[in-house]
Amino acid sequence: MSVNTTQIQADLVETLRTVACCDQRVGVGELGLVDTVAVDEDGGARVEVLPCCTYGMARLEHEIQREAQQVAGIENVEVEINWDDCWDPDHMMETVEQTMPDIEDLASEYGLEPRWADYESQTD
Repeated sequence: MSVNTTQIQADLVETLRTVACCDQRVGVGELGLVDTVAVDEDGGARVEVLPCCTYGMARLEHEIQREAQQVAGIENVEVEINWDDCWDPDHMMETVEQTMPDIEDLASEYGLEPRWADYESQTD
């Protein structure tokens, strides 16, 4: 029996989009925390994620494993945290970027001066 690892991997990636990051309440896939996803012929999956916060990574690792186990064709899951790389906003999917409020607009709307304004004026 031939296993369609490409389809299983696509299903896994889609599932990971919905695993909520501990402090953002946005899916780790949408935030760009999922670095690599691989599925082998035996149904073994390997998911490498970028760290988002040190206190929540154990919970996030557990959530990823739990959700990945639900994907048809996945027999076991290995989650590895890539501590050698860092997340940055460029990793986010466009769907998240479009729904996140612009901090400058929010500050203006509520008549607030962004805290970094003082810092920027001191560094100029």
